Amino acid sequence: MSARLDPLWPRAGGPVVQIAPGEFIIAGNSIMVTFASATPGLTAEFECVDEGRVAAGRFAATRRLNGDGPHQGGLTTGALAVQRVKVYSFK
Repeated sequence: MSARLDPLWPRAGGPVVQIAPGEFIIAGNSIMVTFASATPGLTAEFECVDEGRVAAGRFAATRRLNGDGPHQGGLTTGALAVQRVKVYSFK
């Protein structure tokens, strides 16, 4: 049986919205987001990942995730979350 059909696994999904060049809001549950550079030969990585909430149409950061905290752009299993991520490219 596929994990997506297994009732023990939570439903997963959410939107990724670009709010500026290299900056995105990710909201949802149990998803992993990765980025790739549109320029051949460059690698894309996270510059910073902030966890927070949206209030009055604006993102409000509650904490900065460092090191392995962002789980390579993943949102926690079983909990709704909102993150603002900044991405950069390098050779």
